[in-house]
Amino acid sequence: GEPYNEEQMKKLEKEADKRLNMEIPPGYKDFNKKNGLKFYNGVIIQNKYGDLILWKQLLDFAVRNDTNIIFLTDEQKEDWWYKLKNKIIGPKVELLNEFTSL
Repeated sequence: GEPYNEEQMKKLEKEADKRLNMEIPPGYKDFNKKNGLKFYNGVIIQNKYGDLILWKQLLDFAVRNDTNIIFLTDEQKEDWWYKLKNKIIGPKVELLNEFTSL
């Protein structure tokens, strides 16, 4: 997706902290991730925000292009998936609701 500038990242970090504390997917399983930092496009990014940044970029792309998304990943953490009897059934309902509410 399009990289976020420093101002957008600060806003996203505030939203991410709120979502992580309330266990709103995706990314709440990364809340306790060691506070590793990355520097990208002139902006410092904390590792624990990675899943939410990716999710927001997918949403931005879908809105900008007025399209649906097929997202392929090998992610296994429960903050992305609805599971039944240890079998992945599909994405978390919260993610589907967020995507369709755009």
